[in-house]
Parts: sequence; C-alpha cells; structure tokens
Amino acid sequence: MGVWMRIAPGLAALAVSTSAAAQNEGAGTAGTYIVERMETASALELAPDGRFRWGFSYGALDLTAEGRWRRDGDAVVLDTEPSVATPRFELVGTDAGRGPLTVRIEDADGEMPHYLDAVAEYAVGEGTPGSREGDAFAFEPSGRRIVAVRLGSRAFGFVSAPFPVPAGIRRMRFRFFPNDLGRVDFRDTRAMIGDDALMLPVLGEALRYRRLSAQELVASQSTIEDPGTDSALTETGDPDWSMCVNQDGQAPTAQADLTRAAALDANIAATYARHGMQP
Repeated sequence: MGVWMRIAPGLAALAVSTSAAAQNEGAGTAGTYIVERMETASALELAPDGRFRWGFSYGALDLTAEGRWRRDGDAVVLDTEPSVATPRFELVGTDAGRGPLTVRIEDADGEMPHYLDAVAEYAVGEGTPGSREGDAFAFEPSGRRIVAVRLGSRAFGFVSAPFPVPAGIRRMRFRFFPNDLGRVDFRDTRAMIGDDALMLPVLGEALRYRRLSAQELVASQSTIEDPGTDSALTETGDPDWSMCVNQDGQAPTAQADLTRAAALDANIAATYARHGMQP
C-alpha cells in the first residue's frame, strides 16, 4: 500500500501546523481524517491554509490527490490543483486481414500495462470486453460487426472515447500515455461533516473519514520523526492499523470489513458495466 507511505510523512507537518486548533478540536475543520477499514488505507489532510492532501489504497490500487479545500455549510468542498492530465491513447497503426480483431496497447517501454482493458462496441447491442491473449486483446467473432473500441482501466476509473474500426481492419495498435495516472480530479466534491468525521464519495461509495484526536496526531508525529524508517508501516509494509479503531475503541470486525469491501467492489463493477466492461 504505497499511498500510505506518501501520506504518513505529512502527518508530522500537519500536527505542527494545527497544534493550536488541536487544543479545541471542535473549533475548526482542519485536521487529519482516516478511514477505519481493513484492506483499505486512506487519509485526508485538511491544512489550515486551505490546502488538502488525500491518499487511498485498496488492494493494488493506489490513488492520490491534492489541492484546495473550503468549508461550505455542513460540507467540505475539495478541488484538485493543479489540474489532472487524464491518461490518453493514440492510434498508431492498423492492418487488414482475416480472423478476429486484435488490439495491442503499448506504453513508452513497448509493454502493455496489466491494468488496461479494451471493449468492443457494435452498431446494435451491448459491448463486449476483449480477452487478453499474450500481448494483445482479442475479440472473438459474434456475428456482429465491431464498429469501435474503447480503451481504459477498470482499476483506475477511466475510459476513452470510441475509436472507430474501419471495415476489414483486424489489427489495431495504440500508444498509451499515462499522464497523471493515479491522481484523482476532485471537482466541487462535497464531503459531508458530522460527528468529528467526513463522508467523502470514493469510487461510488461514501467513505467515513474519522478525525484524528490531538493525542493521535502527537502519537503519529512521534512515530515518523525518523525519516529513515517507514515507521507508519508494519514490518510487512502494510499500514499500522493501531489508530484505526471504531468509536468504541475496538478494531473493525472482519465481517464488517468484508461487507464494506463487497459494496466497494459492487460500485466499481457498476461503474464500468455502463461502458461494457466487466470487473
């Protein structure tokens, strides 16, 4: 969970900058907020100067964002700065021939990233995802002519505009430009405030971010003062979940974690189903 390694060092600086506010935790909104869920490492830092930093890790997925925040009634509004350059694809070649349509996507190193997906679109009916075969996606004949393909990533949440497939074309080659892959573009994103927590929408689900107390901020600062160690991590490289407890001071239950994880998976699946992709 590499995002946690990038979030943790900021806790020390934030603990110092919010020391006055920490003496009266109800006086302001600035502070550090964490998600209390196993299998997920996520934190949101709201600095008194109106800047924010956010990180999210779920399985192999790492996402980050930074920018400006403001209070608007009973919500915190986030706007990513600077603007995010979304990943893009460029068609670099096509070949006619026989057999199924194949689509190859190459990055700057000539490799096809494992997190990419390709979906075929038809004149009538729903699209179908390509099956990854070696270094390309293949689309088995279905009796319907493929009129376009869309490229993207279920994991990172982006889908390209359709690329038309001319009649007779059987091979298409694309170049992938990741740009700001992994950076999330919050635009007037509202996190509702309540009970020393924020409800922030992430991947289609409202996640609860609990505000760290002054004591927890001091403790987190002391554990990361040595920049030569990843002391916010366990020896296995996973987050130290000692701070991630519920309101009763107990660690989240395994059943609750599984339920939340299943809900997150369902939201991801629903998002990409709209584009003909399957999780």
